[in-house]
Amino acid sequence: MDEHSITKQLIDLVAQIDPANSNLTALPCANQYPDLQGFSPATGDFTPGHYTLAILVSIANTLKQLVQTLYPDQTPSKIIATGGGAKSPFWLALKARLVNTES
Repeated sequence: MDEHSITKQLIDLVAQIDPANSNLTALPCANQYPDLQGFSPATGDFTPGHYTLAILVSIANTLKQLVQTLYPDQTPSKIIATGGGAKSPFWLALKARLVNTES
């Protein structure tokens, strides 16, 4: 199985999750805190889709913070994505929504 098909499978799992009803959060830089499990809450009835969505939202929020640091007075109207993730309309839309820019 290649990387693209694994990514597609994960995105397909995420598409089944309603982001508004998912209370799982991936903690940023969790690898720096060995006592944490990386997610909050640490336990629950979560599927691989929930975990994938939490990670994607965490990454998109980090992107938002970086954009706000680079452009404190105004958000760019467009950010161009490259790489394998740029093939996913869901991933592009999620980042665009959280950063408040065009997808």
